[in-house]
Amino acid sequence: MTPIVQIFFKLIYDEPYNENKVIDYIKQHKKSLVKPLPSVEGGNAFMLLLKLINQFKNYNKSVHKQEIQKAIFAMRRAVFLLVQYAPESLDNRDFKQQNPLIFPAEWADFDLIDLMLKQGARPDTLDYQGMTPLHAIIKTHSQSCFDLMLSVNPDLTVKTADGQTLLHTASKFGNSYAVGYLTKREPQLKNETDFHDEIPLEQAKRVLTNADYWHMINNAMKKQLPQSHWQQIVDKLSF
Repeated sequence: MTPIVQIFFKLIYDEPYNENKVIDYIKQHKKSLVKPLPSVEGGNAFMLLLKLINQFKNYNKSVHKQEIQKAIFAMRRAVFLLVQYAPESLDNRDFKQQNPLIFPAEWADFDLIDLMLKQGARPDTLDYQGMTPLHAIIKTHSQSCFDLMLSVNPDLTVKTADGQTLLHTASKFGNSYAVGYLTKREPQLKNETDFHDEIPLEQAKRVLTNADYWHMINNAMKKQLPQSHWQQIVDKLSF
């Protein structure tokens, strides 16, 4: 972490917090904050903040929970300011070519997604795995965030590195709303196969009939949808 970024992190945690001081610092040191950090992973201050927030959100232990929530609040506040006053931050990728929008998509953070989209972030851009923010938001089951991403007219035919369409993801993770929308807008997706030669219907049927697979999908989503939920997905894909 460079000295300029270190000072920036100090300012965002300062108490009492001075937002104008942080904004002035961003404006003064925009070039340094936007450019990649001298690390193996690459990425800039903006990407570093997103990754740290993600790590803290996935911290399951109850110890230091209050401090963690406080840190997440401070970093999220800083992310908003960087998007507003240094929107060039969104153009920088790490060594995985991760789209920064993938993080708020995984969190279903409507306000941050909205701001990033307004600054030009694209929900259909692929990373090194072929994953997109659209795939990520479908897993969360957030209808409002999904609709928000649709408002910028993304490419609904994007696929992951293993050939998974958005409809594959929606079917596998039981997102009935997304399945309904995608089958109406892009009906040909029902017949698209992934690299395992499976169409979306086959993936939905596996979750419906295989208890182990159903448990794995629920764990991946951190939800507890009944196995019978996938019957409606199968019904929608069968017509």
